[in-house]
Amino acid sequence: MTPSPKPSFQAILFDFDGTLVDSEPVHYACWYDLLLAEGIELTWDHYHARFSGMAHFGLIEQFANMRTPPVPIDRMWEIYREKQRLYQSRSKDGSLLRPETRRLLRDLQPHHRMAVVTSSARADVEVQLANAGVRDCFEVVVCRDDIKELKPSPECYLKAAALLDIQHALVLEDSAPGKAAALAAGFELLPVVNSTDVPALLAERLGSALLS
Repeated sequence: MTPSPKPSFQAILFDFDGTLVDSEPVHYACWYDLLLAEGIELTWDHYHARFSGMAHFGLIEQFANMRTPPVPIDRMWEIYREKQRLYQSRSKDGSLLRPETRRLLRDLQPHHRMAVVTSSARADVEVQLANAGVRDCFEVVVCRDDIKELKPSPECYLKAAALLDIQHALVLEDSAPGKAAALAAGFELLPVVNSTDVPALLAERLGSALLS
């Protein structure tokens, strides 16, 4: 039997929200609680269809205009800061990263270079990775704090590649802006529909190269 070829990429780059962790329901629950107090009832279907993966400044403007009269922008920024604190308190234990994904990362670590590339804030990401016990699996974590332009700009992926000193990467992404960013960077895209699918997707893509 002919062995599977070595992978053509030099590192695996993971998006965070919706790819490594199923965090969108938590983000939604935080927004729901805070917006309801302002007279805005945000349904999950509406949030998931229109706002999942959207940068925070876009969310703030659109949420403000969901009420008549609109919520003042200054108040929306206060709500955003409250939402960030609420999200951090609900997610910091690392439980959003599933056990099977943790095992996958541990299995991959000795054989593949890896990074997290996300539009989320470093304060949200680092504590979850650390408390899930997988921070050391990633050589690089690029967050919105590190870049000027968020996805769909390729800046975040190009920055990760520069920090890793590589030219070719495999990118796992679930959102439309993230997929566009990966492709604009010239990298191979492995589309993710649900974070639960990540271990199977990588096993299928890598085959016997999964641990080689």
